[in-house]
Amino acid sequence: MFRKLIPLLFFIPPVFIGYSWLSGTPRPVEAADALFYISLALMLAGGILYIARHEVTGIFTRNWKRFFRPGRRESFIREKEGRAEKARFKKEPLPARPVFLFGLYCFTVSLVASFMLM
Repeated sequence: MFRKLIPLLFFIPPVFIGYSWLSGTPRPVEAADALFYISLALMLAGGILYIARHEVTGIFTRNWKRFFRPGRRESFIREKEGRAEKARFKKEPLPARPVFLFGLYCFTVSLVASFMLM
């Protein structure tokens, strides 16, 4: 349902800049600056989502768990006492690419708008 609204999302930044340019309120330079800051926040959020949910830090955590894993004797004792290992759930990756790409698109629109307003 929401996938049909995604192309509409790409019209918002140019319309925002165009409206501010034609009407003069808010000033077009301030609108381009606001869009630039929004684009930086979106690109930063997309990068953080990518790092948090993909295998970027997986190697470090896997080696850390391997270094501190219990020995066979301790595993056997845990199994006999009924204290089994906690279930590990695989995290589904969040959509980092659309957030980053929309931030990059807003960055490009703000860059073009700032050159046009010079």
